[in-house]
Amino acid sequence: MISYPLLLQDIRAGWKLWIGFTAILTVYVVLITGMYDPDITETMEALLDSLPAEMLAAFGFTMEDTSLTGFLSSYLFGFLLLVLPMLYEVWTAERLVVSMVERGSMVYLVGTPNTRGRIIRTQGVFLAGSIAALFLYVGILGIAAAACLFPGKLDIPRFAGLCLGAFCLHLFLSGLSFLFSCACGEGKRALAYGGGLALLFYLFHMLGNMGGSLEFFQYITPFSLFDSQAIIRGEMYGYAGMGILAAAGFAAYAAGMILFRKRDLSI
Repeated sequence: MISYPLLLQDIRAGWKLWIGFTAILTVYVVLITGMYDPDITETMEALLDSLPAEMLAAFGFTMEDTSLTGFLSSYLFGFLLLVLPMLYEVWTAERLVVSMVERGSMVYLVGTPNTRGRIIRTQGVFLAGSIAALFLYVGILGIAAAACLFPGKLDIPRFAGLCLGAFCLHLFLSGLSFLFSCACGEGKRALAYGGGLALLFYLFHMLGNMGGSLEFFQYITPFSLFDSQAIIRGEMYGYAGMGILAAAGFAAYAAGMILFRKRDLSI
């Protein structure tokens, strides 16, 4: 059970940041979709071949599938939708919990008839819900942009699967940021741990993508569980990765809530 007045307050306090990120994503989704040209696939492949393969692989810019869905998988879900939402998650998680503790707002909330459990559940619901809304918007926008620019070219079920997989990944990453925000007593530490760990995971992901002697990094980063190519091909591994990320994300949120309920707020 959550506190709806507190949820509304979270929405009023955070809608500008959410709109700012969706505006940036709107520009990039439309631009990247518009860059696709089914008539110059060979030219695009030749251009990619002229660039360092390791660099392209590190950023996920590979073209295993030259369809519009494969193109968006590489150039939209290979980098942009992995990195940009992380910034929103780290900042929002810090604002929802540890920042309120530092300002004394959390002490006031705990003094109301709302229990600690209801308060922290509300904050978790807002963070996870705002991320879900972000990827729902991206999914609708991507489908609409493809329908306008390249009617019938986008495999909508596979594209929806990519959006769902990316959401599961960020549910886990946001859960880590939420966990550190609940556990830490200072906003700087929460940002450093939550954001630093997410960034470290992404660096491991980039190194693992380069292959060779660095391939082992793929086995120590959650980003490897979001296999966009497996999702496009409809392979079970891609959907299994989604399930693991979602379960780990819920576990991280739950752990954060438990720690918050037990911590000393110096009331």
